[in-house]
Amino acid sequence: MTLAGTELTTSVLGFGCNALLGEKTSTNGLALLDAAFDAGIRYFDVARVYGYGEAETLVGKFSKGKRTEILIATKFGIEPMVSVAGASFVRAAVRRLMQFSPALRSSLGRGARTAVKSGRFTPDAAHRSLDTSLRALGTDYIDVYLLHDCIIDDASDELLQFLVQARDEGKIRYFGVGTNPEQVFVICRDRPEYAAIVQFQNSLLSPELHSLNNAPGAVITHGALAGSYTAVNAYLSNNPDAARLWSCRVGADCSTPAALAAMMLSYAVRNNQRGPVLFRSSRKESIYANARVLAEEHFADEQFEALAGLARESGLLAV
Repeated sequence: MTLAGTELTTSVLGFGCNALLGEKTSTNGLALLDAAFDAGIRYFDVARVYGYGEAETLVGKFSKGKRTEILIATKFGIEPMVSVAGASFVRAAVRRLMQFSPALRSSLGRGARTAVKSGRFTPDAAHRSLDTSLRALGTDYIDVYLLHDCIIDDASDELLQFLVQARDEGKIRYFGVGTNPEQVFVICRDRPEYAAIVQFQNSLLSPELHSLNNAPGAVITHGALAGSYTAVNAYLSNNPDAARLWSCRVGADCSTPAALAAMMLSYAVRNNQRGPVLFRSSRKESIYANARVLAEEHFADEQFEALAGLARESGLLAV
């Protein structure tokens, strides 16, 4: 597919790299990236802050020999604290502990927010972040460079001047924003020069695309599964009668987790024709399954309409 308004072509699915590490080792993370590539995925979304700065390095290792075959998107504006990013022995120990303690995983997830610096959108900070990302990724250019969790006030004229210069120098091909839908709407309306590419959450239970028709260029969405799938699957698992009703009206077995996930991912892809839909997974089997869904499953628009209607009737979808 072609990202709307750009010369970039890539796969319909993109792989989100925000869970490459955590309790996993770099070997595990590389195996996931290789599986995604093997499954036909050619869009890889990372950020300076992912993996306390390690995720970009991992994507860089993976991309060697493949750079012209893939698109790499990374983000700036949130940075890992230097003391954490540099303590590789600490991160390795934490990963080992996280493998055995779900409670620790939860605690670290909350605590991780204190180990980052956000709102780093000055031209100087962007310049440093870009140079760091290029080195970590082992590349001369970044295909898509996004402001990470920004607000309209971050989209300054000075930052725009830097991004345009970096684009003219060939360090980035396109830039845009990756933030919440409300801020994407405002930026598209008031600072469209920042909105050649926008990225935000969109799913069956959070259908944001319909309110963002003012996006002038490419649209990348994420969150098609994640919390939405968990909520729908829990609802149907706890309500067998509802599962039978959904399956009858949709024309697919909604009581089966794999079938439900396939439909929800396909729903997100069908809704976004302007760019890839991102997903993440820590299991190679799930990566292959998600790619296989789009190659083999052919749902009709009527099935998606029924699915959205049932989500609304059940109270899972508020609007």
